[in-house]
Amino acid sequence: MKKTGQASSFLPLPQGTFWRFLLISSVIAVVTAVAAMGVAWVLGRNIVHDIQEEGSLAVLRSAVDLVGRTRIADEQMRAFYMDQRREALRSTNDYTVNVLQTYERQIRLQGRKSGEARATALARLGEVSSGLDHPVFIIGPDRLMLVHPNPEFVGRSSLEFRDTLGRPLFEETLEAARHARPGQSVFGLYPWVNPKTLRMELKLLAARYFPPWELTVCADMFMGDVEQDLAPRRLANLGELQARIREIMVAKTGYMLVMDQNGTMIAHPVLTGQNMFQLTDRDGRPLGELFREAAERPFGKNSFRYFWERPDDRGDFSNEKIAWCIREPTTGWYVAATAYVKDMEAELPRLALSIFLPSLGAILILAGALALLFRNLIRPVRDLIAVCQAVSRGELEVMAPEDSPGEMGFLARHFNFMIRRLRGLRKKEERRRL
Repeated sequence: MKKTGQASSFLPLPQGTFWRFLLISSVIAVVTAVAAMGVAWVLGRNIVHDIQEEGSLAVLRSAVDLVGRTRIADEQMRAFYMDQRREALRSTNDYTVNVLQTYERQIRLQGRKSGEARATALARLGEVSSGLDHPVFIIGPDRLMLVHPNPEFVGRSSLEFRDTLGRPLFEETLEAARHARPGQSVFGLYPWVNPKTLRMELKLLAARYFPPWELTVCADMFMGDVEQDLAPRRLANLGELQARIREIMVAKTGYMLVMDQNGTMIAHPVLTGQNMFQLTDRDGRPLGELFREAAERPFGKNSFRYFWERPDDRGDFSNEKIAWCIREPTTGWYVAATAYVKDMEAELPRLALSIFLPSLGAILILAGALALLFRNLIRPVRDLIAVCQAVSRGELEVMAPEDSPGEMGFLARHFNFMIRRLRGLRKKEERRRL
Protein backbone atom coordinates (compact mmCIF):
# COMPACT_ATOMS: atom_id res chain seq x y z
CA MET A 1 0.00 0.00 0.00
CA LYS A 2 2.87 2.33 0.70
CA LYS A 3 4.33 1.75 -2.74
CA THR A 4 0.94 2.40 -4.33
CA GLY A 5 0.66 5.68 -2.49
CA GLN A 6 4.13 6.72 -3.68
CA ALA A 7 3.26 5.85 -7.27
CA SER A 8 0.01 7.78 -7.13
CA SER A 9 1.79 10.81 -5.64
CA PHE A 10 4.40 10.62 -8.41
CA LEU A 11 1.82 10.24 -11.20
CA PRO A 12 -1.62 11.25 -9.91
CA LEU A 13 -4.37 9.69 -12.04
CA PRO A 14 -8.06 10.63 -12.14
CA GLN A 15 -10.48 8.43 -10.22
CA GLY A 16 -12.68 7.77 -13.24
CA THR A 17 -11.69 4.86 -15.46
CA PHE A 18 -12.61 6.77 -18.61
CA TRP A 19 -10.47 9.76 -17.67
CA ARG A 20 -7.63 7.46 -16.67
CA PHE A 21 -7.86 5.84 -20.08
CA LEU A 22 -8.02 9.24 -21.79
CA LEU A 23 -4.96 10.52 -19.89
CA ILE A 24 -2.93 7.40 -20.57
CA SER A 25 -3.98 7.45 -24.24
CA SER A 26 -2.89 11.10 -24.51
CA VAL A 27 0.52 10.30 -23.03
CA ILE A 28 0.91 7.37 -25.41
CA ALA A 29 -0.19 9.58 -28.32
CA VAL A 30 2.40 12.24 -27.41
CA VAL A 31 5.17 9.66 -27.09
CA THR A 32 4.10 8.05 -30.34
CA ALA A 33 4.01 11.44 -32.04
CA VAL A 34 7.54 12.24 -30.85
CA ALA A 35 8.73 8.84 -32.08
CA ALA A 36 6.92 9.40 -35.37
CA MET A 37 8.64 12.77 -35.71
CA GLY A 38 12.02 11.14 -35.17
CA VAL A 39 11.25 8.40 -37.68
CA ALA A 40 9.92 10.99 -40.13
CA TRP A 41 13.12 13.00 -39.76
CA VAL A 42 15.32 9.97 -40.38
CA LEU A 43 13.19 8.76 -43.31
CA GLY A 44 12.99 12.27 -44.73
CA ARG A 45 16.75 12.68 -44.49
CA ASN A 46 17.31 9.40 -46.31
CA ILE A 47 14.72 10.31 -48.95
CA VAL A 48 16.25 13.77 -49.47
CA HIS A 49 19.73 12.33 -49.83
CA ASP A 50 18.52 9.61 -52.20
CA ILE A 51 16.65 12.15 -54.35
CA GLN A 52 19.62 14.52 -54.42
CA GLU A 53 22.00 11.66 -55.21
CA GLU A 54 19.83 10.46 -58.09
CA GLY A 55 19.56 14.01 -59.42
CA SER A 56 23.29 14.61 -59.05
CA LEU A 57 24.17 11.35 -60.78
CA ALA A 58 21.77 12.20 -63.63
CA VAL A 59 23.36 15.64 -63.99
CA LEU A 60 26.79 13.99 -63.81
CA ARG A 61 25.90 11.66 -66.69
CA SER A 62 24.80 14.64 -68.76
CA ALA A 63 28.05 16.48 -68.03
CA VAL A 64 30.11 13.41 -68.94
CA ASP A 65 28.21 13.13 -72.24
CA LEU A 66 28.84 16.83 -72.84
CA VAL A 67 32.59 16.42 -72.30
CA GLY A 68 32.62 13.34 -74.55
CA ARG A 69 30.75 15.14 -77.31
CA THR A 70 33.20 18.04 -77.11
CA ARG A 71 36.13 15.67 -77.50
CA ILE A 72 34.39 13.84 -80.34
CA ALA A 73 33.82 17.18 -82.10
CA ASP A 74 37.55 17.93 -81.77
CA GLU A 75 38.47 14.52 -83.14
CA GLN A 76 36.02 14.86 -86.02
CA MET A 77 37.53 18.23 -86.93
CA ARG A 78 41.01 16.74 -86.72
CA ALA A 79 39.92 13.80 -88.89
CA PHE A 80 38.50 16.26 -91.43
CA TYR A 81 41.81 18.12 -91.63
CA MET A 82 43.73 14.84 -91.88
CA ASP A 83 41.48 13.62 -94.69
CA GLN A 84 42.12 16.84 -96.60
CA ARG A 85 45.87 16.39 -96.28
CA ARG A 86 45.73 12.71 -97.15
CA GLU A 87 43.79 13.59 -100.28
CA ALA A 88 46.37 16.25 -101.20
CA LEU A 89 49.25 13.79 -100.79
CA ARG A 90 47.36 11.11 -102.65
CA SER A 91 46.90 13.52 -105.59
CA THR A 92 50.62 14.28 -105.58
CA ASN A 93 51.45 10.59 -105.64
CA ASP A 94 48.96 10.02 -108.45
CA TYR A 95 50.64 12.77 -110.50
CA THR A 96 54.08 11.26 -109.91
CA VAL A 97 52.89 7.77 -110.84
CA ASN A 98 51.25 9.14 -113.99
CA VAL A 99 54.61 10.59 -115.07
CA LEU A 100 56.28 7.22 -114.48
CA GLN A 101 53.51 5.42 -116.35
CA THR A 102 54.01 7.76 -119.34
CA TYR A 103 57.64 6.72 -119.73
CA GLU A 104 56.82 3.08 -118.98
CA ARG A 105 54.32 3.08 -121.87
CA GLN A 106 57.00 4.47 -124.17
CA ILE A 107 58.99 1.32 -123.47
CA ARG A 108 56.08 -0.95 -124.29
CA LEU A 109 54.58 0.96 -127.20
CA GLN A 110 57.52 2.80 -128.78
CA GLY A 111 60.30 0.36 -128.00
CA ARG A 112 62.28 2.82 -125.96
CA LYS A 113 65.05 1.37 -123.84
CA SER A 114 64.02 0.65 -120.28
CA GLY A 115 67.08 2.13 -118.59
CA GLU A 116 66.96 5.30 -120.65
CA ALA A 117 63.23 5.85 -120.05
CA ARG A 118 63.63 5.18 -116.35
CA ALA A 119 66.55 7.59 -116.02
CA THR A 120 64.71 10.30 -117.96
CA ALA A 121 61.60 9.91 -115.81
CA LEU A 122 63.59 10.13 -112.58
CA ALA A 123 65.53 13.12 -113.84
CA ARG A 124 62.39 14.97 -114.76
CA LEU A 125 60.77 14.21 -111.42
CA GLY A 126 63.94 15.33 -109.67
CA GLU A 127 63.64 18.67 -111.43
CA VAL A 128 59.97 19.23 -110.61
CA SER A 129 59.86 17.60 -107.13
CA SER A 130 60.78 20.79 -105.33
CA GLY A 131 58.19 22.76 -107.32
CA LEU A 132 55.25 20.51 -106.46
CA ASP A 133 52.75 21.41 -103.75
CA HIS A 134 54.26 18.73 -101.53
CA PRO A 135 57.81 17.36 -101.56
CA VAL A 136 58.20 14.11 -103.51
CA PHE A 137 60.91 11.49 -103.08
CA ILE A 138 61.29 8.11 -104.74
CA ILE A 139 62.96 5.05 -103.21
CA GLY A 140 64.29 2.21 -105.31
CA PRO A 141 64.15 -1.56 -104.67
CA ASP A 142 67.52 -1.47 -102.91
CA ARG A 143 66.22 1.20 -100.46
CA LEU A 144 68.34 3.91 -102.13
CA MET A 145 66.92 7.43 -102.39
CA LEU A 146 66.63 8.05 -106.16
CA VAL A 147 64.76 11.37 -106.11
CA HIS A 148 64.59 13.88 -103.27
CA PRO A 149 64.15 17.69 -103.10
CA ASN A 150 67.37 17.82 -101.07
CA PRO A 151 70.23 16.71 -103.37
CA GLU A 152 72.27 15.63 -100.34
CA PHE A 153 69.84 12.80 -99.67
CA VAL A 154 69.97 11.35 -103.20
CA GLY A 155 71.88 8.10 -103.25
CA ARG A 156 71.54 7.49 -99.51
CA SER A 157 69.70 4.51 -98.10
CA SER A 158 66.31 5.11 -96.52
CA LEU A 159 67.43 2.94 -93.62
CA GLU A 160 69.86 5.69 -92.58
CA PHE A 161 66.99 7.96 -91.52
CA ARG A 162 66.03 6.94 -87.99
CA ASP A 163 64.19 8.44 -85.00
CA THR A 164 65.64 9.07 -81.54
CA LEU A 165 65.05 5.43 -80.60
CA GLY A 166 66.98 4.18 -83.59
CA ARG A 167 63.98 2.95 -85.57
CA PRO A 168 63.83 3.56 -89.36
CA LEU A 169 61.49 6.42 -90.20
CA PHE A 170 60.01 5.13 -93.44
CA GLU A 171 60.50 1.36 -93.44
CA GLU A 172 57.14 0.40 -91.98
CA THR A 173 55.20 2.64 -94.37
CA LEU A 174 57.28 1.53 -97.37
CA GLU A 175 56.69 -2.12 -96.55
CA ALA A 176 52.94 -1.52 -96.22
CA ALA A 177 52.92 0.24 -99.61
CA ARG A 178 54.62 -2.72 -101.32
CA HIS A 179 51.88 -5.06 -100.05
CA ALA A 180 48.96 -2.70 -100.64
CA ARG A 181 46.42 -3.03 -103.46
CA PRO A 182 47.51 -1.66 -106.87
CA GLY A 183 47.05 2.09 -107.02
CA GLN A 184 46.52 2.46 -103.27
CA SER A 185 48.48 4.92 -101.15
CA VAL A 186 49.26 4.10 -97.53
CA PHE A 187 49.94 6.72 -94.86
CA GLY A 188 52.20 7.06 -91.87
CA LEU A 189 53.65 9.66 -89.50
CA TYR A 190 57.28 10.32 -88.66
CA PRO A 191 59.13 13.10 -86.78
CA TRP A 192 61.25 15.61 -88.66
CA VAL A 193 62.77 19.03 -87.97
CA ASN A 194 60.79 21.82 -89.60
CA PRO A 195 63.29 24.16 -91.32
CA LYS A 196 60.95 27.13 -90.80
CA THR A 197 60.46 26.72 -87.06
CA LEU A 198 63.57 24.60 -86.31
CA ARG A 199 61.38 22.44 -84.11
CA MET A 200 60.64 18.75 -84.26
CA GLU A 201 57.22 18.17 -85.82
CA LEU A 202 55.28 15.25 -87.23
CA LYS A 203 55.14 14.76 -90.99
CA LEU A 204 52.39 12.90 -92.79
CA LEU A 205 53.85 10.44 -95.33
CA ALA A 206 51.93 8.96 -98.28
CA ALA A 207 53.60 6.04 -100.10
CA ARG A 208 52.50 4.27 -103.30
CA TYR A 209 54.25 1.37 -104.96
CA PHE A 210 55.01 1.38 -108.71
CA PRO A 211 55.46 -2.34 -109.62
CA PRO A 212 56.89 -2.08 -113.18
CA TRP A 213 60.12 -0.48 -111.91
CA GLU A 214 59.81 -1.57 -108.24
CA LEU A 215 59.81 2.04 -107.10
CA THR A 216 58.06 3.48 -104.05
CA VAL A 217 56.70 6.98 -104.66
CA CYS A 218 56.40 9.12 -101.54
CA ALA A 219 55.02 12.56 -100.70
CA ASP A 220 54.93 14.20 -97.26
CA MET A 221 53.97 17.38 -95.43
CA PHE A 222 54.38 18.87 -91.97
CA MET A 223 51.36 18.61 -89.67
CA GLY A 224 52.12 21.65 -87.50
CA ASP A 225 49.68 23.77 -89.45
CA VAL A 226 46.93 21.28 -88.61
CA GLU A 227 47.47 21.87 -84.91
CA GLN A 228 47.57 25.62 -85.53
CA ASP A 229 44.28 25.49 -87.42
CA LEU A 230 42.69 23.28 -84.78
CA ALA A 231 43.85 25.37 -81.80
CA PRO A 232 41.25 28.19 -82.20
CA ARG A 233 38.47 25.68 -82.73
CA ARG A 234 39.53 23.69 -79.69
CA LEU A 235 39.63 26.86 -77.60
CA ALA A 236 36.15 27.76 -78.82
CA ASN A 237 34.84 24.28 -78.01
CA LEU A 238 36.54 24.40 -74.60
CA GLY A 239 35.03 27.81 -73.86
CA GLU A 240 31.59 26.56 -74.80
CA LEU A 241 32.12 23.48 -72.61
CA GLN A 242 33.16 25.64 -69.65
CA ALA A 243 30.14 27.91 -70.09
CA ARG A 244 27.71 25.00 -70.25
CA ILE A 245 29.33 23.29 -67.25
CA ARG A 246 28.95 26.50 -65.21
CA GLU A 247 25.24 26.60 -66.08
CA ILE A 248 24.61 23.18 -64.50
CA MET A 249 23.38 23.51 -60.90
CA VAL A 250 23.55 20.83 -58.23
CA ALA A 251 21.16 21.32 -55.28
CA LYS A 252 21.02 25.10 -54.57
CA THR A 253 24.62 26.26 -54.64
CA GLY A 254 26.42 23.12 -55.81
CA TYR A 255 28.23 22.99 -59.12
CA MET A 256 30.03 20.80 -61.67
CA LEU A 257 33.79 20.64 -62.15
CA VAL A 258 36.10 19.08 -64.74
CA MET A 259 39.82 18.33 -64.34
CA ASP A 260 42.29 16.59 -66.63
CA GLN A 261 44.46 13.55 -65.89
CA ASN A 262 47.11 15.71 -64.22
CA GLY A 263 44.61 17.40 -61.92
CA THR A 264 44.49 20.76 -63.72
CA MET A 265 41.04 22.29 -63.32
CA ILE A 266 39.46 22.74 -66.75
CA ALA A 267 36.04 23.96 -65.57
CA HIS A 268 35.28 25.31 -62.08
CA PRO A 269 33.42 28.40 -60.79
CA VAL A 270 36.56 29.91 -59.21
CA LEU A 271 39.48 27.44 -59.47
CA THR A 272 39.88 27.06 -63.26
CA GLY A 273 43.55 26.55 -64.11
CA GLN A 274 44.63 25.46 -60.63
CA ASN A 275 45.92 21.98 -59.83
CA MET A 276 43.63 19.92 -57.60
CA PHE A 277 46.51 17.84 -56.23
CA GLN A 278 47.93 21.02 -54.69
CA LEU A 279 44.65 21.86 -52.92
CA THR A 280 43.68 20.17 -49.66
CA ASP A 281 40.48 20.02 -47.65
CA ARG A 282 40.12 20.88 -43.99
CA ASP A 283 41.71 17.57 -42.98
CA GLY A 284 44.73 18.06 -45.23
CA ARG A 285 43.74 15.50 -47.89
CA PRO A 286 44.63 16.37 -51.52
CA LEU A 287 41.41 16.97 -53.42
CA GLY A 288 42.82 15.46 -56.60
CA GLU A 289 43.39 12.13 -54.85
CA LEU A 290 39.87 12.16 -53.40
CA PHE A 291 38.28 12.71 -56.80
CA ARG A 292 40.51 10.13 -58.49
CA GLU A 293 39.77 7.46 -55.86
CA ALA A 294 36.03 8.11 -56.12
CA ALA A 295 36.12 7.81 -59.93
CA GLU A 296 37.75 4.38 -59.67
CA ARG A 297 34.84 3.01 -57.63
CA PRO A 298 31.69 1.55 -59.30
CA PHE A 299 28.98 3.95 -60.40
CA GLY A 300 26.61 4.64 -57.51
CA LYS A 301 29.42 4.22 -54.98
CA ASN A 302 31.63 6.93 -56.45
CA SER A 303 30.93 9.54 -53.78
CA PHE A 304 32.86 10.99 -50.86
CA ARG A 305 32.51 13.81 -48.33
CA TYR A 306 34.87 16.62 -47.48
CA PHE A 307 34.85 20.10 -45.93
CA TRP A 308 35.28 23.11 -48.20
CA GLU A 309 34.52 26.82 -48.43
CA ARG A 310 31.41 28.35 -49.96
CA PRO A 311 31.66 30.62 -53.00
CA ASP A 312 30.10 33.45 -51.00
CA ASP A 313 32.18 32.77 -47.86
CA ARG A 314 35.79 32.22 -48.87
CA GLY A 315 38.18 31.00 -46.22
CA ASP A 316 35.57 29.17 -44.12
CA PHE A 317 36.29 25.45 -44.61
CA SER A 318 33.63 24.24 -42.17
CA ASN A 319 31.02 23.51 -44.83
CA GLU A 320 30.50 19.81 -45.45
CA LYS A 321 30.18 18.79 -49.09
CA ILE A 322 29.42 15.58 -50.93
CA ALA A 323 30.82 14.86 -54.40
CA TRP A 324 30.29 12.24 -57.11
CA CYS A 325 33.07 11.70 -59.67
CA ILE A 326 33.36 9.83 -63.01
CA ARG A 327 36.26 9.52 -65.43
CA GLU A 328 35.22 10.31 -69.00
CA PRO A 329 36.68 7.49 -71.17
CA THR A 330 37.47 9.36 -74.40
CA THR A 331 39.40 12.22 -72.79
CA GLY A 332 40.48 10.66 -69.50
CA TRP A 333 39.17 13.78 -67.74
CA TYR A 334 37.50 13.64 -64.34
CA VAL A 335 33.96 15.04 -64.21
CA ALA A 336 32.40 15.62 -60.79
CA ALA A 337 29.20 16.97 -59.27
CA THR A 338 29.52 18.48 -55.81
CA ALA A 339 26.89 19.89 -53.45
CA TYR A 340 26.73 21.29 -49.92
CA VAL A 341 25.06 18.95 -47.43
CA LYS A 342 23.28 21.89 -45.80
CA ASP A 343 21.66 22.80 -49.11
CA MET A 344 20.70 19.20 -49.73
CA GLU A 345 18.92 19.09 -46.37
CA ALA A 346 17.22 22.48 -46.78
CA GLU A 347 13.96 20.79 -47.78
CA LEU A 348 14.24 18.22 -45.00
CA PRO A 349 11.94 20.00 -42.45
CA ARG A 350 9.13 20.36 -44.97
CA LEU A 351 9.50 16.77 -46.10
CA ALA A 352 9.61 15.56 -42.48
CA LEU A 353 6.44 17.53 -41.70
CA SER A 354 4.76 16.05 -44.77
CA ILE A 355 5.48 12.63 -43.29
CA PHE A 356 4.82 13.57 -39.65
CA LEU A 357 1.54 15.50 -39.95
CA PRO A 358 -0.41 12.66 -41.61
CA SER A 359 1.00 10.30 -39.00
CA LEU A 360 -0.04 12.67 -36.20
CA GLY A 361 -3.50 13.04 -37.69
CA ALA A 362 -3.86 9.26 -37.87
CA ILE A 363 -2.75 8.97 -34.22
CA LEU A 364 -5.27 11.60 -33.05
CA ILE A 365 -8.12 10.00 -35.03
CA LEU A 366 -7.21 6.61 -33.63
CA ALA A 367 -7.03 7.99 -30.08
CA GLY A 368 -10.46 9.68 -30.46
CA ALA A 369 -11.97 6.51 -31.91
CA LEU A 370 -10.56 4.46 -29.04
CA ALA A 371 -11.90 6.99 -26.51
CA LEU A 372 -15.42 6.79 -28.01
CA LEU A 373 -15.20 3.01 -28.16
CA PHE A 374 -14.05 2.79 -24.56
CA ARG A 375 -16.80 5.19 -23.48
CA ASN A 376 -19.41 2.94 -25.10
CA LEU A 377 -17.81 -0.09 -23.51
CA ILE A 378 -17.94 1.31 -19.97
CA ARG A 379 -21.57 2.54 -20.28
CA PRO A 380 -22.96 -0.85 -19.09
CA VAL A 381 -20.48 -0.68 -16.23
CA ARG A 382 -21.86 2.73 -15.21
CA ASP A 383 -25.41 1.35 -15.36
CA LEU A 384 -24.40 -1.58 -13.18
CA ILE A 385 -22.70 0.78 -10.72
CA ALA A 386 -25.94 2.81 -10.43
CA VAL A 387 -27.88 -0.40 -9.72
CA CYS A 388 -25.31 -1.40 -7.09
CA GLN A 389 -25.66 1.96 -5.38
CA ALA A 390 -29.48 1.62 -5.35
CA VAL A 391 -29.26 -1.91 -3.91
CA SER A 392 -26.85 -0.69 -1.25
CA ARG A 393 -29.57 1.82 -0.22
CA GLY A 394 -32.09 -1.01 0.13
CA GLU A 395 -33.87 -0.40 -3.21
CA LEU A 396 -34.43 -3.95 -4.43
CA GLU A 397 -36.90 -3.01 -7.13
CA VAL A 398 -34.24 -1.81 -9.55
CA MET A 399 -32.89 -4.11 -12.26
CA ALA A 400 -29.72 -3.92 -14.38
CA PRO A 401 -30.21 -3.78 -18.21
CA GLU A 402 -29.57 -7.23 -19.66
CA ASP A 403 -29.29 -6.21 -23.32
CA SER A 404 -25.51 -5.69 -23.21
CA PRO A 405 -23.60 -8.22 -25.28
CA GLY A 406 -20.85 -10.49 -24.07
CA GLU A 407 -19.47 -10.56 -20.55
CA MET A 408 -21.35 -7.41 -19.44
CA GLY A 409 -24.72 -9.00 -20.32
CA PHE A 410 -23.73 -12.17 -18.44
CA LEU A 411 -22.72 -10.08 -15.39
CA ALA A 412 -25.98 -8.06 -15.52
CA ARG A 413 -28.17 -11.20 -15.66
CA HIS A 414 -26.42 -12.79 -12.68
CA PHE A 415 -26.58 -9.51 -10.78
CA ASN A 416 -30.34 -9.32 -11.40
CA PHE A 417 -30.60 -12.95 -10.24
CA MET A 418 -28.87 -11.88 -6.98
CA ILE A 419 -31.31 -8.97 -6.59
CA ARG A 420 -34.28 -11.31 -7.04
CA ARG A 421 -32.90 -13.65 -4.37
CA LEU A 422 -32.37 -10.71 -2.03
CA ARG A 423 -35.93 -9.62 -2.74
CA GLY A 424 -37.15 -13.14 -1.89
CA LEU A 425 -35.14 -13.25 1.31
CA ARG A 426 -36.61 -9.90 2.32
CA LYS A 427 -40.15 -11.20 1.82
CA LYS A 428 -39.37 -14.29 3.89
CA GLU A 429 -37.95 -12.12 6.63
CA GLU A 430 -41.08 -9.96 6.65
CA ARG A 431 -43.35 -13.05 6.84
CA ARG A 432 -41.22 -14.42 9.67
CA ARG A 433 -41.58 -11.20 11.63
CA LEU A 434 -45.31 -11.11 11.02
